[in-house]
Amino acid sequence: MKKKKFQKKPTKILRLSMFNLNTIRKKVAFMGILSLNASLIMGTIGIVSLRENDRISRIESCTSEIRLLQYKNQSLEALYQYYTDQTYLNDIITNLKKMKAKVTSLQKIAGASYRKQVKKILKQVEDTSQNYQELLYYHTTRGYAKETGEYGKYFTLSEQIKQNLETLVDGNDWIEIDWNETNLSSPNTSIHNQNYIHKIYDKKLPKHTKRKNLVFRIGGTFTYQKGYYITDVTLKRDKKSVNINLSNLQPVAWGDGLKSCTVTTFNGKPALYVTCKFDERNAIWQETAVQILVDDYKPENYDTLTYHMYMEPSTESFSFKYGGAVSGIYNFTDMHNKLDDLLCTYNSLVLEGKGTTRAYDDTEALLLEIKRNVPLYSYTKDKVALVLESLTRQHNLLHTLKSYDDTVLELKRANRVYFEKASSLCDEIETLAENDSKQVQKESLLKELIVLIVTAVFLILLNVLVSNRIKYSVKRFNSSLEEIERGNIFTRVDVSKQDEFSQFGKSLNCFLDILVHSIKQLQHISVILSDSGNHLEEKATNTSLAAQTISCALDGVSKGAETQALDVEQSSENVIRIQSMMEEIAKSVTHLSDISTQMNQKDAKASEVMMQLTASNAATIEAFDRISSQIFENNTSIEKIQEAANLIASIANQTNLLSLNASIEAARAGVAGRGFSVVATEIQKLAIQTNTSAGMINEIADLLTSDSTRTISSLRQLSDSLDTQMTQLKDTITKVSSISEDIKTTEQEMEHVKSQTSDCTLASSKVSDIMMNLSSIAEENASSTEYTRDSMNELNEATHSLAQTSLELKELSVQLERDLQFFKTEELHG
Repeated sequence: MKKKKFQKKPTKILRLSMFNLNTIRKKVAFMGILSLNASLIMGTIGIVSLRENDRISRIESCTSEIRLLQYKNQSLEALYQYYTDQTYLNDIITNLKKMKAKVTSLQKIAGASYRKQVKKILKQVEDTSQNYQELLYYHTTRGYAKETGEYGKYFTLSEQIKQNLETLVDGNDWIEIDWNETNLSSPNTSIHNQNYIHKIYDKKLPKHTKRKNLVFRIGGTFTYQKGYYITDVTLKRDKKSVNINLSNLQPVAWGDGLKSCTVTTFNGKPALYVTCKFDERNAIWQETAVQILVDDYKPENYDTLTYHMYMEPSTESFSFKYGGAVSGIYNFTDMHNKLDDLLCTYNSLVLEGKGTTRAYDDTEALLLEIKRNVPLYSYTKDKVALVLESLTRQHNLLHTLKSYDDTVLELKRANRVYFEKASSLCDEIETLAENDSKQVQKESLLKELIVLIVTAVFLILLNVLVSNRIKYSVKRFNSSLEEIERGNIFTRVDVSKQDEFSQFGKSLNCFLDILVHSIKQLQHISVILSDSGNHLEEKATNTSLAAQTISCALDGVSKGAETQALDVEQSSENVIRIQSMMEEIAKSVTHLSDISTQMNQKDAKASEVMMQLTASNAATIEAFDRISSQIFENNTSIEKIQEAANLIASIANQTNLLSLNASIEAARAGVAGRGFSVVATEIQKLAIQTNTSAGMINEIADLLTSDSTRTISSLRQLSDSLDTQMTQLKDTITKVSSISEDIKTTEQEMEHVKSQTSDCTLASSKVSDIMMNLSSIAEENASSTEYTRDSMNELNEATHSLAQTSLELKELSVQLERDLQFFKTEELHG
């Protein structure tokens, strides 16, 4: 028995839930449940896709953080290259540890499709970290700053070498060779039908260490404005000699007697051609000097200089000197500084991981060049040995740095490869993540579209079913309403169905029952209402006639009260006007009293200012007197300055004469007086400048004297004006005192007038209060009369409105009776 009951219950529940959809509410509820289920399915699909997208986003985020740490390391590497601070290397190693942690997190998040790329990135990070550990070791041992490691040792030794190189070179840069003294004789050589004066120079070179340049010189005090050729320049020692090829050189020329210098050929040989502008009218030593570079010919191996000179003939006859010099030492300090700069450049290239072969070769070549030149410029063997030993140690340190740098460059090259591979792997992971994201979006969109289509089909079918049921019920309900519209309120709606329209029909049938009962009662009430309207109309007419009579009587009373109130109001306004005029008079008197007080105060201040002006004027006169005496003292000082300037001009003239005499004596002394001639010329220039300055001082002193005279005259005129101003100030003080006494008298009179005005104001105020009381009484009477008249008017209007309402009530009762006849009840129809 229990088993049979248990079997029927599920069947009933299924039937009720699946097929009992008679009401619209149940149909709509079923459609809502269907839509809700579809939404839940779509939401589940969305949540799954969001979780997958979140996983992909975390993969991309980890990849971006790894890439960001890579770029940070790249920036730190650039900063390390610039500042060579170990802190940056430590930061790079710390970032690599963070990268390793991020890659480990990425391994946990990413799936099988990412495993290959993630393992490769982890391998790159571990290798790069190991490389930077080695670079950190080389930072401390090899060193990249001038204070650390082998690199620091190199520069410490470099400073010692520079100190030794400063005292290495023997002698000066410029060493003269003996002069030949000669004169311009008749032409003694003919070349290509042109006569020349031929001179041969053959002198021993002074004992010296190596010099790189040869200098050919001609000098003296003479006039020669033609040219000469220098050829056949030869360096000799015993039987060994070398000819200098002049055609491949670039000469450097200078001197007071030089006009130009060019490389040319003469008599089929390379030659130097020099044009001159010697002029004995200058009365000073003049020369021409031509320098050529002979470093490639190793002049330190020779002890004799020979050259031939061919001078173009001149009409002048004079004596001159010709000779030579050697110059140009090897600048060890500058070259060693250049060596340090080359090593710094090489060091920077190592830090940057760039190619260093050329920089190292240039550095080593310059170091060897310095070593080769050390014994050529010094006779002191101890210094040479010390410098060479230091340079050898420096060369060994350079080789040590190179051995370190080969490994460092390899590590940096590997780090660059690791960076590029890691960046490429990050790109691959990001591409895979982007493709996965697109695939997830595509799959979720497809699933949601399928659910949406299935749900839409079911909803459309249900919607058609509900629409047909509603259409049938509306048609059935509408037919009953049409009968009711025609007045057949005995009609009833069919309520046999179980839908919402049956509920509406039941409510409408109930309403119709109540309406039939109400209409019957209204028909009875309309008869009673018609009788009441007739009786009310008669009463309203009688009341309206009585109200009109009372209203006419009140009009007369109201007009009298208004006239009385108007008269009282006009009288009150006149009193108030008088009171306001008295108040204005009082204010004016008070204002005049205040003005008088202010004038008295200003008079006191004016007197005080006058006294101050008098004292100031006296002080000004005393100051002008002091200025005049000071100007007289300045005139005395200016006269002393003029005397000193005249003395300076006299000394300058004597100095100029002495400098001329010194120039003459220097010219007579020839080469020995050349330096003194320059000093004499400078003294002469100084004397001329001193004389000019003394003249300018005299001119300035004259201007100061004339200016001071004009100033004294102006001060005297100003002093006279101040005396006149003092007299006028005293007169003004006397007049101001008289005005002050008049102001005090006026102030006393104003106080008397002010007292009388106050009494008048008090009296007018009392009269104004009385008039205000009368005005208030009149206004109250007029207001009461007006209120009574308004009440009667309102009563009249209410009575008229009551009569009108009674007529309308009568008409409505007739209309109501006519309208009720439209409805047909079962009883009336029967």
